[in-house]
Amino acid sequence: MAREMPDGKDRLRARIALAFAALSLPAPASALRGATRNLADELNRQILADGGHVSRNPMAVLEILADLLPLRQTYANQAEAPPQALIGAIDRMLPALRFFRHQDGSLARFNGMGA
Repeated sequence: MAREMPDGKDRLRARIALAFAALSLPAPASALRGATRNLADELNRQILADGGHVSRNPMAVLEILADLLPLRQTYANQAEAPPQALIGAIDRMLPALRFFRHQDGSLARFNGMGA
């Protein structure tokens, strides 16, 4: 399903949703392994070394982090090890989000962020 989607943030969010489903619903272990592997591949493709998203849209960083942080907790709640790509992406994205944040708490507005 996710592989059929156009490249971008929505595909990553679909991979995140599939990982949540594999962790939360009765499913064979192979479903979790596949969802985890696909999520790791997508994170490695879309989250850059500086913690930004390939779109360079600051709102994308915020939206994806809002999905990844509870996913990391869900792995812990299910006594499953989260993929290193998930931990690494979160560790890179948090400083990137701080960088994009203005003193008043709003995000920098560029690359599709709006006016």
